[in-house]
Amino acid sequence: MDRRQKRLVATIIAVSLSLVGAFAGVIVWSASHRGESEAKASSAATSPVPSSEATPSRSATSLPSQVDGYASEFRPTSAQKERAVRAVKAAAQWSQSETEQERFKRLSSEFSDDVAKQESAWKKLYGSVDNARVTVDSTGDASVTSHDGKTMKLGVMVTYTVHIPHGNGSEVVSSGTRLWVAELPLSGDGKVTGLEEPKL
Repeated sequence: MDRRQKRLVATIIAVSLSLVGAFAGVIVWSASHRGESEAKASSAATSPVPSSEATPSRSATSLPSQVDGYASEFRPTSAQKERAVRAVKAAAQWSQSETEQERFKRLSSEFSDDVAKQESAWKKLYGSVDNARVTVDSTGDASVTSHDGKTMKLGVMVTYTVHIPHGNGSEVVSSGTRLWVAELPLSGDGKVTGLEEPKL
């Protein structure tokens, strides 16, 4: 075997050893990587679920009491109910002979000034009829119809009688029952700040 052949054989052997070494390295790395992956997967599967996810939070369980407390804020006091009834009764009464100043003075003890100055729905109907008047026969209890967080609206049913006089001293009377709504502040015993009259 001459020198060239010896070199060729040596080169072939060296390349073969390199390939065998590389193949062995790949096998070792693959086995090691698989072991780490399996260990991580096993650890994740056996780790406990955090208590914050397994049990409901305290804020969720406290919602019913918060709702109950919120609702209780809008129950009118007996004083507020009485004021609503007095105010509605006063506003539902009307007389064609009563001046605007007299009506304002009569209503201002129960209503804010802006509301006490409102024109009565009765005036729009009977303002041109001499000595026409409306009397209140009875009122119902006040009950909450709505609230917006600052004020509440209390509805009061009113039974009334309209009196239309004739020139001969007689009069025509007509009775009815309608709902008036008074708006009051939620807190305290303040005056009525709004009035919704029925469609007459």
